[in-house]
Amino acid sequence: MKWTSEEISKLREMSFAEKTNTEIAATLHKTLSEVYAERSHLNITRAKVEVAKGKKPAPAVTQQNSETDKIIKTLRCHRAGCDGCGYEHNCRENGCALMQLAADKLERMEAKS
Repeated sequence: MKWTSEEISKLREMSFAEKTNTEIAATLHKTLSEVYAERSHLNITRAKVEVAKGKKPAPAVTQQNSETDKIIKTLRCHRAGCDGCGYEHNCRENGCALMQLAADKLERMEAKS
């Protein structure tokens, strides 16, 4: 489907407002596929929007499914209180096992540099 200049303008505006593709599709009465395709065509990726806004994009994790990758993913989702992250069996009186593991990993990384 052809996009009008007004729709493209609104697509850019909503992309830079960090709206989801689903929100954009609903607002512009387009399918999700059309939004993905047009954003790709116009080169308005999330990473490029972040760079344009002066934000530092999230670093790519190079070693997928490594212990570090699993810790990072879990930490990003970790909320206050235990929500069964998979490390809870190792929690101890000095705190969350996941947080302790992350701290240990960071200390080891610091020691190497």
